[in-house]
Amino acid sequence: MVEILSIKWLNDLTNVFINIGESHKYLNFFIGMFLESTGIPFASMPAFASTGYLLSEGKFNFWWAVLIGGLGNALGSTVSYCLGYFFGNIVRRKRKSHKLAEREERLQSYIEKYGTKTIFFAQLIGFARVFISFPAGLLKMDFKKFFVATFLGGMIFVIYFSLVTTHLIGLYEKFVYPYIGLSFLSFGFLVGLFYATTHVSLKIGKRVHKKYQERKNGKDN
Repeated sequence: MVEILSIKWLNDLTNVFINIGESHKYLNFFIGMFLESTGIPFASMPAFASTGYLLSEGKFNFWWAVLIGGLGNALGSTVSYCLGYFFGNIVRRKRKSHKLAEREERLQSYIEKYGTKTIFFAQLIGFARVFISFPAGLLKMDFKKFFVATFLGGMIFVIYFSLVTTHLIGLYEKFVYPYIGLSFLSFGFLVGLFYATTHVSLKIGKRVHKKYQERKNGKDN
């Protein structure tokens, strides 16, 4: 039962990323953000965990981590963008009935409607952040605008995620790990806590945006 619940593999992978970060500063974070933004979901998890640890140990500078993470995100997204730009129709035809294609079509409709804003805000949201670049390339969006929006949005995501991850790791080590150890149960608790934090943050953000729009409309009238 313990073996089934164990997530030792994630711990081992995080340790590998920590070693990479200690040997080649920030390379662990760059690799994780790059891989995730090319279309590999959750590839940044061990990168964030290792970077959070190295930040807490004073071995990383926070703002350098933000810059490197944003750059890795933008360059990885560029790979997906180029795939959509040059081979988008071929890839779409091969996975026409695939659920991923349906979601990408939904993202494409948002890009057509809202343009660069979609790219920027998509970087802050799970699934959209990973897969927004392919439809952007398929639509032949201006590359400079795409890259800037991806880079800036990616940096904001890194700032938020790094701060939340650092605090969650502290809570996990203090209140969870001593009692239930390293397991899928404790991992689920950590993910659930992060989801709840993100959900509340998005809700507050929507409320603030709504009030801003109401004030803006009031001034216009």
